[in-house]
Amino acid sequence: MGIESIAMMSGSAEAVEPTASPIEQIALADGSLVRVDRDVLARLMEKRLHRFWSLVPKVMGGDGPEAVHDLRVWSRRLQQSLAALFPKPRRGKVRRLRRTLQRVRRSLGEWRDCDVVLELVAREQRRTRSRAKKQAWEAVSDYLREKRNHELLLAQKKLLKYELPDLAGRAQQLLDSPAGEGNNELVISSLRGRIESAWAQWHSALAQSRKTRQAGDIHAFRIASKRLRYRIELAQDLGDEGTRPLLSFLKKLQEALGVWHDRQTLHQAIAETMARPQFLLRQPDAARLLLAELQKDRLRQNAAVDHIFRLAGESTMPSSEQTQVGR
Repeated sequence: MGIESIAMMSGSAEAVEPTASPIEQIALADGSLVRVDRDVLARLMEKRLHRFWSLVPKVMGGDGPEAVHDLRVWSRRLQQSLAALFPKPRRGKVRRLRRTLQRVRRSLGEWRDCDVVLELVAREQRRTRSRAKKQAWEAVSDYLREKRNHELLLAQKKLLKYELPDLAGRAQQLLDSPAGEGNNELVISSLRGRIESAWAQWHSALAQSRKTRQAGDIHAFRIASKRLRYRIELAQDLGDEGTRPLLSFLKKLQEALGVWHDRQTLHQAIAETMARPQFLLRQPDAARLLLAELQKDRLRQNAAVDHIFRLAGESTMPSSEQTQVGR
């Protein structure tokens, strides 16, 4: 199926069938990717580094949910640029920088989840006219605010430990180093290989999650979708406009997976709220209401999973003869 077909179908929740590897879609008949060299990729990485670094003071200052979300996003983009610019085998400095970016995201994960779920709880409070339900949701909100404060302080402490100014300096040193890490052909080969790998992992994660419908497998599919999206996005930022329809498809899929994940995190917050002995002893009626809400929401989650799999559709990995990017 051509990329035009993917674009046409991606607006429908019924079926999207990207049957060709995205590596074919980004090959570009005019050879644009072939003209990408290390200097182009280095300049892109430098832009991403500056954007990442500009968000650090906002997060350290507790600026709010948007700054935390954006720092996590730009850490992924910076990591993709780093991995493409310095293909395997990578030297120690590159590996350490990559690990630090991963740790930054993990450090901010619980803080980010608290922000998202607090908004979901506030929405539930606005929707109900029942005073008892509002109070029950307020108990969850109180728990989440307490947890958020803890996670915020913990995350900021970890970020200080990671010495992010030093990270920015080390990244800049890598960019300023002589272009001895590889030639232009290696850059293209790296881009091609990383997208092919992510595409194969995406298919494998999709098959596993459809087979089991278990939360852990669906989460793994969500991560695989993110990885594929950000690698293809890198090709777009390097000048490949042909990736737009495929990226649109992946963004819609990621949004659906994000909605599912946020509700799963809400369920966990409800369970943690009710697990506190004082809450059960003092507010048994609120606990019963939250259990009822939890049970009702499980049906919504089943429908959300059905929607995700309809959106994902069926895909097949083409043979090696079909994938001739940059050749």
